[in-house]
Amino acid sequence: MSKVKDDILTGGKKSIYQELKEFCDKKLGVPYSYQDFGVTGIREFKVIFEKIKPLEICEKIKLANKLIKILLNYNNTKDVLSDLRGHITLNPIIDYYEVFLKIFKAIIEEYPEYIVDLSNMVNILLHQGNSSEEIKLALMMSCVIKPDEIESILETLSISNEYIFYVIKVYESMKNANNKIFNLAKKSKGYGKALCIQALQPISYEIKEWLIEEGMEDNLGDIECLSYTILPLDILSYLKTKKFNNENIKATSKSFSILFSEYTIDDIDDGLKVCFEFLNLVDKYGKDIYSLYGVISMIYSIEALIVEESNLENTNKLSYLETEYSKIISLSEKIYKKDIWQDIILTELGNIEIDTEIIISSVEKTSFKLKKSEFELIIRRDFTNPALYRYAFEYGSRAIKKVVFKTVLEKLSIVDILKGQDDIKIEDLDIEDLEHVCFYFLIKGMKYEDFPDEYKETNLSALKAKLVETRIQAIKNLNKIKDKFDLTDTKVIESAIKTEKVASVKVSLTSLLSKSNAKKKEYVDVKDIEVIPHVKDIYIMSTEVAGTQYVDMSEVDDLLAEGEILYLNREYNNPYDENAIQIVFETGYILGYIPRTNNLILKNLMDKGKYFYGIIEKISDDYEYIVIMIYLSYKDVINEITTTLSLLTGKEDNYIQ
Repeated sequence: MSKVKDDILTGGKKSIYQELKEFCDKKLGVPYSYQDFGVTGIREFKVIFEKIKPLEICEKIKLANKLIKILLNYNNTKDVLSDLRGHITLNPIIDYYEVFLKIFKAIIEEYPEYIVDLSNMVNILLHQGNSSEEIKLALMMSCVIKPDEIESILETLSISNEYIFYVIKVYESMKNANNKIFNLAKKSKGYGKALCIQALQPISYEIKEWLIEEGMEDNLGDIECLSYTILPLDILSYLKTKKFNNENIKATSKSFSILFSEYTIDDIDDGLKVCFEFLNLVDKYGKDIYSLYGVISMIYSIEALIVEESNLENTNKLSYLETEYSKIISLSEKIYKKDIWQDIILTELGNIEIDTEIIISSVEKTSFKLKKSEFELIIRRDFTNPALYRYAFEYGSRAIKKVVFKTVLEKLSIVDILKGQDDIKIEDLDIEDLEHVCFYFLIKGMKYEDFPDEYKETNLSALKAKLVETRIQAIKNLNKIKDKFDLTDTKVIESAIKTEKVASVKVSLTSLLSKSNAKKKEYVDVKDIEVIPHVKDIYIMSTEVAGTQYVDMSEVDDLLAEGEILYLNREYNNPYDENAIQIVFETGYILGYIPRTNNLILKNLMDKGKYFYGIIEKISDDYEYIVIMIYLSYKDVINEITTTLSLLTGKEDNYIQ
C-alpha cells in the first residue's frame, strides 16, 4: 500500500471537518446551526428504525467486500480515491455498515500490517473529506482503528446530525459508551436525537427520567422513539416517586400526550393505574396547555380501546373498561371545568410553537369559544391543518365558517384539488396532501343556510375533486337542493357522470338527475319499539334492507354508519304486505323494510310480544345498500320481570338493566 498525500481530497479548500471545528470552537456543545434538521440524518434514521426495506444479506456482503478491496488494493492515490468515492456515493455505507464492520475488524486482526496505512487513510478522510460519505466511512473504520485525538474528532463531528449515528458506533467501541451517548443525546435534536435514544440503555434513574421528560423534545422521530423512551419503563413507579411541581408536570404531560396518541392503555403496564395517577397529578399541579392536552390524549386513547374491544365483542373486558372509564371521565371533567384554562388557552393562541391540534383539542374540551379574530390568527399560520376546518364547521360561529370559506379560495391549491376525479381516499393520502382533507371538511360542513349564494356552485365544482369522500359528500349536499338545478347544473352533473371512475359514485351522481319528490319521507313514533342492547340479546341473521332506493336518504345525511342501532316496527296496515316490518332510525325515520323472504317468522314473533332490533353491518356511501344484523332483544323478559316486581312492591322502577 502507498501512503495517501495530505490535501489530496480538499485541493486546498476548507474541509467539512474544518468548518465544523470552527463552529464547535466558537459554540461549544451547540448543534451545527447551518444544517437542515429536517433532512440531516434522515437516511440513517430510516435505516435504523426500519422505515425502508434493507438489502439482502448477500448484497450487503458483496458491497462490503468490494469496498474493503478498494481500500486494500490500489496502486496510486488518484485511482483509489476515484474508485472509493464512486463506490460509497452509489452505495452509502449505512446500507451495509454492520457487515462492513465485521469484515473490516476481521481483516485488521488477521493482517495487522495494514494498520499503519489504513490509519493514515482514516485521518485523511476525517480531516480532509469533502463529502459526507467519506467522513461516514472514516468513522466506521474508526470503530476498529482509533485515530489520534479521537475524542476531539467525535465531539466536532457530532454537532451535525449527518454523522451522529457513526459517532455513536465509535462510542460503542470505547469504554464508558453509554454515558458518552447520553451526553450526546442531551445536546442533540432532530433525527440525531432519535438515533441517540435508540442506542441509549436506560440503566440509571437519571437516564430514565430524562427519557420520559425530555426524550420527546426536539425529536423528529418522537413517535418511533416511544418504544425506547416511555413505553418500556415503569411509568407508574415514576409517577409515584417523582417530586412533581407546576414546572416539571409540563414536560411529563407533553411526553404522555405523544404516548397516548399512539398507544392504548392496554399497551402500557398498569395502564389504568397510570391514568388515575396522571390525572391526580395534573389536577394538583397542571397549569399549562400540555397538561390539559395530556389528559385529552389519554381520554382519546381509552375511547380507542373501548371501540377496539367492542369490535372484538369482548364483553367482560368491555364492561370493566366502561366502569373504570366513567370514573376517569369524572376526574377529567373536573379538570376541564377549571377556570384557569380560559386564560392559558388565550395566552397560547399566538404561540407559533404550539401545535394547532393541541390548541383546537383544548378549545373543544374546555368549551372555550374562539372569536373570529382569534381563529383567523391560527388559520393564517396553519391553513393546511384539517383540524381547523373540522372545528370551524362543528363548533365555529357563522363568521368563522366564512373565514374558512375565504381561506379555501385564497390559500388552498383549488386547481390541484379539483383537477379531476380519482379513486383516492383519505386513508391513501400523504402528509403533503392535507389540502384535499381541508377541502373535504369544507364540503362536509357546509350548510345551505350559511352559504345560500355559494352552496350550489361549490358543491357542483366538488364533483371534480380528486378525493372520493369529497365527491360523495358533495352529492349528498346537492341531493338536498335538486329542485334548484337549472340546465347548466344538469350539464355539469352529466359531465361528472361521464368521467367518474368509481362505479358506486357514478350511481349516486345519476341519482342527482332523478326527481326528488319521487322519494318518500316518513316517520313513526319509536317510543314503543326502541330497545337498549343487552348482553343476553341473541343474534338471529343478517339481511339487506329492502326499498332504500325509494327513500329520501338526505333526511339521515351523515347520521348512518356501521354499528348504529336501528329499530324494527310492525306495519299492520301495509296494503302490499300483511307481514311488513319497517326498519326505523332512532329519530323515527323509516329507512326501508325487512325483505318479504325473511319477514314471516320475525312477524309472528313480534306479534307475540318479542322485540327485535338491527345493527348496521355494511352501508354504501349513498345509503342505498344497507345490511343489518338482526338481534332478538331481551327487552320483553326485562319488562315481564319488572312488571312482576312492581306488582309485588307497589312501586314502578327499572329493576333489571
